[in-house]
Amino acid sequence: MMGSRNIFRAICIISVLISGISVSYAQIRETFDSIYYKSVSDSVERYIRKHPNRFKPDQNKLKVTPMAAINYTQEDGIGFFIGIAGQYRNGFDTLAPLSNVTAIGYASTKGSLKVAVAGANYTSIGGSRLEYRASSFIDDRYFWGIGYENGTNSTNRSFFTESGVGVGAAYRFIISRNLNLAPLIGFDYYKASSFTYEHLVKDYPLGYTGFHIGADIVFDTKDSQISPTKGVYLKLKQKIHPRLFFQASPFYQTAITADFFFKGWKGAVFAVDIFSESNYGDSPWFMWTPVGGDTRMRGYYYGRYRDRNTLIAQIELRQKIYKYHGAVLWGGAGNIFPSYREMDLKQTLPNYGIGYRFELGPLLFKLDAGFGRKGEWSILAGFNHAF
Repeated sequence: MMGSRNIFRAICIISVLISGISVSYAQIRETFDSIYYKSVSDSVERYIRKHPNRFKPDQNKLKVTPMAAINYTQEDGIGFFIGIAGQYRNGFDTLAPLSNVTAIGYASTKGSLKVAVAGANYTSIGGSRLEYRASSFIDDRYFWGIGYENGTNSTNRSFFTESGVGVGAAYRFIISRNLNLAPLIGFDYYKASSFTYEHLVKDYPLGYTGFHIGADIVFDTKDSQISPTKGVYLKLKQKIHPRLFFQASPFYQTAITADFFFKGWKGAVFAVDIFSESNYGDSPWFMWTPVGGDTRMRGYYYGRYRDRNTLIAQIELRQKIYKYHGAVLWGGAGNIFPSYREMDLKQTLPNYGIGYRFELGPLLFKLDAGFGRKGEWSILAGFNHAF
């Protein structure tokens, strides 16, 4: 018993040193790109559930934890981030979740620089929360153009630099244990420059400054936030960029996420992820979600394939092998297209891969090898399942 406890403590210490609060590269990206740093909130809520006696009514002061990590992606090369995560409680209700705030700085060997502040402030009884974020970034990236045909043309690879600033806030109403709703508002600034092949963006805007409003609704019945074995996660998010101030014309974005988890044979879990995003109106190309990354279509360069509409599906088998060790196998497909009438199933991008999992308590380490079309592949390492 003492040996297991010491092993657990050692892994916790190593995890803090390596990853701060166990955030993966995708979750770091989410700090800069989304309205709410969800991984921080999930980590806080898991910690409270596992250590209910550590937070007394008089412990309302801000507690700060340092964060540091190193990661590797084909987009950024070797990346380093450092920051702090602060936790505090509003009021004296020990059953209410902790509020949190996070500040992160990130730099990589391929020229990426990012800074961000994000957090969630719960009401004193935990019935609602204010979510907020502010971020700024500059990246050196590759661009193949818009659409499937350009993405498949390897000679199109063009170097460019992108930079941006984003500020956003949402007020989330926790309707029930499984259902929540949040209106949101934000400001976005973006600029792309220094393209190797300027003809690839001749007819597309290279900058944007404007506001957005919208809302999302989430239904979540998963039995675990870190390693679910059953349940459903559904999210609908609608954003509107109205004709205000800097913006010449309005445009809209609708994103749907549907995840399903089922128990299989002993130690096996089947996980299904379906994602759809549609952009309509005069939506600029740099706001369209591209294929790739370490969540969906693992193995593709993040940004090689992008278009106005994205549809991705994947299924993953998660199998426990021995004690804390496990493995995953997944297969999936994605399609990008300018409109649903122009969707071509022959242009569907395949995706498959294999991975290793090490799980102990609230910690889950992953090492994945993802593969795509015509030899595209990458190795990904981080924390938590892809979805």
